[in-house]
Amino acid sequence: MPSEYGQQLDQIIKALSRPSTPTWLVAILSAFLGFVASSASQIFQHWYGERRACKKMRMIIYSEIGAMYSSLVHFYNLKTREPERDDIEWRKKQLRERFLKFEGEKYAQDNKAVFIQLRERSTISELYGAILEVFGPEEEYGFFINAGLAIEIIEDCVRLDDLPDRFVKRYMNTSDVTALSEANKRRLAAGEAKKQ
Repeated sequence: MPSEYGQQLDQIIKALSRPSTPTWLVAILSAFLGFVASSASQIFQHWYGERRACKKMRMIIYSEIGAMYSSLVHFYNLKTREPERDDIEWRKKQLRERFLKFEGEKYAQDNKAVFIQLRERSTISELYGAILEVFGPEEEYGFFINAGLAIEIIEDCVRLDDLPDRFVKRYMNTSDVTALSEANKRRLAAGEAKKQ
């Protein structure tokens, strides 16, 4: 028995006395792993930064479009005795000065590198264009027709998911989301009634 232990002890000594991994190989492996970890960290930071920038862009734009929708509907639905020119000019002035500031559009123009990453960027540009048409010359279509068209375009973009529903619900005011949903339900019901 003691000889068995002696043989095992000799084998252990031989295993421990073998030359270990060369130092230069350990240095190369460490440098490579450090490079990979650093590259992965930079890629993640870049991706995360772009994602946060897109989220901020959507937050600004969607909340503004929701507020613009509410303002347009409010001024479009105001009842007056007669559609007098002064009343129309007053409505336009109120919309332009107090309600429609187009800060989201300015933010998008100032941060084009982020804006072009949004899947729905062409829809957003179309919406801002339609809303800006509300202030077009009176001779073309008129305030009420342009406001009505802008309202319908916003509702259609939400209904057809050109403005993704998950962003509409996340970034727009709850009352705006509800108003858009109810308007689209009424339009769908009216469409179904016409078919019958």
